[in-house]
Amino acid sequence: MKTLGKDPTGSACLASTSNLSTLLGLSTTFKDEHDASCEALRCIANTLLLVEEARSTILSKRVNGGDLCVTMLDVRFTPRHCYLFAV
Repeated sequence: MKTLGKDPTGSACLASTSNLSTLLGLSTTFKDEHDASCEALRCIANTLLLVEEARSTILSKRVNGGDLCVTMLDVRFTPRHCYLFAV
C-alpha cells in the first residue's frame, strides 16, 4: 500500500471514495498503534499530493475526511500525526 501511494498511477487508485474511506478508517482503528495509523495517513497524504481530484473526494460527504481530520487533530496530537495532517 505504501509503495502504491507513492506512484501517481497507484495514487489514482487510492483516490476513490471507498479507498480513502478505508484508509481513514484504518488510521482511526489503529490509533493506539502509531506506526500503522501513520502509514495509513501517509498513504492519504501522498494521494492528496499526487491526485488533485482526491482533495475534493476526501472532503465529500461520503468520505467526511475534513471533519474526521479536525477531530483527530483535536483528540490525538503527536508530532507525526500533526505533520501528516499539515501536508
